[in-house]
Order: sequence, then structure tokens, then C-alpha cells
Amino acid sequence: MQRLRVVHPSPWRQAHYATNARPPHPPPPRPYQKPDPSSRKALPSEPWESPQPKKRTLMQRILGIAKEPLPFKDEPKDIARGFEATQRAVQTGILDPRYRPAAWQVTKILCALPIVIVVGYHLIGRGFGWEEQKVRSFGVDGKREGAT
Repeated sequence: MQRLRVVHPSPWRQAHYATNARPPHPPPPRPYQKPDPSSRKALPSEPWESPQPKKRTLMQRILGIAKEPLPFKDEPKDIARGFEATQRAVQTGILDPRYRPAAWQVTKILCALPIVIVVGYHLIGRGFGWEEQKVRSFGVDGKREGAT
């Protein structure tokens, strides 16, 4: 059976204009003119700093660590006030809202640390040859050996 040949091209590949007249040709290119050296802007003497904060690494985002360390204050203003806040948190079980971000970071670290230790141990073991990767053997018919 012969295929039918399309004699005319597809209509979406043809250029369609509002009228039958073709658009005018573009103007000729202008000759190059060297710019005046006095019109150039002087480069800034200091490097430009972006107004956006610098991006944090993946571990800094996961653990909530700041790039610049927070300013350290020599001594707390009132030790008794901190002790009272600690006793109130222990008795009521409700943490002061100011400490929730720090508590959340500690919780994330405590939850992630065992996973990182175990997975890291096994990966390092494979790298140094302490452990071998499991090899799954399949039979001729595609089923596992020993499987029913």
C-alpha cells in the first residue's frame, strides 16, 4: 500500500501576513564609531558588596548554624533570672519561646547523629575494605536462588 504524499507544506510552517505585501527590508547597519574616552564611567575603588546575605551551605541550613559566630557576652546580667526560667520550664514542661529555636537545633542534632554515625561507619567500612557490598545472585530463569 502506498502512502499518500502531501504536496503542499503544512500551513503552520508558512509565513502569514495581514496583507499580501511583504515587510520592508531592514535598514543598513550603521558604521562603527569609537566611543569618546571622556564619556566612560570610572570604576569604583572599593569592591561592590551584594545586599543579599551570603548563601549558607547544606549542613549550615540543616543544623541551623550561622556563618559568623554570634557575639559573646562576658557574663549574664542576672543569673537568678535564668535559674528561675529553668525551674519554671522543669515544673510546667513549657519552654520559654525565646529558647525554642535553640532547642529545635539540639533536637535535630540528637536525632541525626546516630544515623550519621551508623551510615558513615558502613560507608567507610566499604571504602577501606572492612565490609563487602552484598551481592545478589539470580538464577537462569530470573528468580533468586533458593526462592520458591
